[in-house]
Amino acid sequence: MRTRFTVLVTLLLLGFWSAQAVAQNEPGLPPGILSIEVDGKPINSLTSPVTSSSTPEISGRTDESVETLELVIASADVTRFPARIGGSGRFRAVPPGELPDATYSLYANDALVGSFSIVGGTPGPRSPGALLDIARVVPYPADAAASLPTLAFLEGRFYNLTEEAARTADRNPAGPPARVLERQLATAGWLQRYENRLAVPSTDNPRTFALQVSSFVVEYASGADARAAFDSLNESDVVDFPTIGDESRVVFLNGVTPDTGAAYQAARLAFRVGPLLVVIFYADLANQPPDLAVLESIGLAVADRGRAVADRQVVPLGSMALRLDLNEAEAGVSTRALYEIRAGALTAVFGEPDDARASRAALLGGTTDAFTSSTLGRFSRTESNRGERQADSTPGAGSARAAASPIAGLSPATVSLRSSLYSFTSEADANAWMTAKEASTLESSNEHTRFERVSDAPALADAATVFTMVSNGGSEPELSGYRFFARSGLIVVVVDIQSAPTVSLRGAVGLVEEQLACIEAQGCAGSESLPGSIVGARDRSTG
Repeated sequence: MRTRFTVLVTLLLLGFWSAQAVAQNEPGLPPGILSIEVDGKPINSLTSPVTSSSTPEISGRTDESVETLELVIASADVTRFPARIGGSGRFRAVPPGELPDATYSLYANDALVGSFSIVGGTPGPRSPGALLDIARVVPYPADAAASLPTLAFLEGRFYNLTEEAARTADRNPAGPPARVLERQLATAGWLQRYENRLAVPSTDNPRTFALQVSSFVVEYASGADARAAFDSLNESDVVDFPTIGDESRVVFLNGVTPDTGAAYQAARLAFRVGPLLVVIFYADLANQPPDLAVLESIGLAVADRGRAVADRQVVPLGSMALRLDLNEAEAGVSTRALYEIRAGALTAVFGEPDDARASRAALLGGTTDAFTSSTLGRFSRTESNRGERQADSTPGAGSARAAASPIAGLSPATVSLRSSLYSFTSEADANAWMTAKEASTLESSNEHTRFERVSDAPALADAATVFTMVSNGGSEPELSGYRFFARSGLIVVVVDIQSAPTVSLRGAVGLVEEQLACIEAQGCAGSESLPGSIVGARDRSTG
């Protein structure tokens, strides 16, 4: 029986349950610092942790009063280095060089935090920098074009550390709370997760599935961390199967789908490529044995891409695309992250009409890669949001807030954010494509969506154009905001940001500047909060 299939790969969630809860409001911390840790161990005026890493990771969280953060580690010598503040005030950094065994003082913006010691120091595996482009690694329909020509993309999205811990805790109410899980995952070197689903439509009902391929990739801080995660799987009855990646194993599974009770047979391939753990779940929903030859072919293609991604040999559009901080998102928010074009191949989308697919192919024509990340939903309007920072704000002892809290009487904000990145082989091609799409934007105005060019828009990157954008969704609230076109080198970015209440131009520009900074840095270091004008606050300064 062919039927729609609910994801079963959640059974494979990897957890490491051995650490303590994240500290907040710890005693004696400098103004604006909510929590700070050395290799996952709290440090403050009363607690002096000991680590065995000669490159200790300094991580934590600030409140909205802290615009920039410089860390100082001092003993016989003084080491200064910046820590980039990401979504919800979280930061993570390591010193630029190895430190000898000693006792050190740690400062945040020249205010003493506390002391820690390095004993038996060895170089740590964690290093600063952009996250890997793991969205590029997972299976895509083109990987099985010959054997499964109707395979198509269903959904894909990222999970950061906080989101992964929260959803794991929600699915296991009797287990550790999210805050404990977050610490444990961080201790295990867990950095990020991307998952996607592909499906083959049923011949008798194209809305249902005959076969599904569910996959996820987890990036760890080191190959050793990924190896430990792989070893923790501990399956019995492993199937004889060619080695994929650095190490791999395949097991057979069977059962019934949770939604309709239809029987299925499946094979699960788990393998490691450097710091990446990959799991591919191949399920035949007609209850036939899974095709291991197809699974092997897909696995080999994924492993090859994983190696190129781990070695940073590709343009990492998936890592560069802006991601919203979902801490204040309400239930029902939807996110999607997808390579629409990967290595010149258009990604087939499940259920997409032929004319819509042709239109999308025409839109993406000329690009070598195209990646889109989108978020749509309602967000609580809170007192504490990083977007509300003011340029003249100064940190003070009374300014720190433990966490954001909703403003009484304000209804949630509805937000739609879409950031699309397009890669080209020459600046001339990028400029020509952007010029054509700017013209078609004005021509596309209709009763549902209206565009007008902004004449006094700020200069951004190498070239930029801005349009106002108003969408009328019928029964849904009217959303208004902006569409930005900007070129940075060989990459064109198109950002649509709309909301109710309306985002200000200043707030929207700040968001686009963050997107351009991600492109310049070859990837984002974290999630970005909503502009303050959406949540009832002031937008931060831009430029």
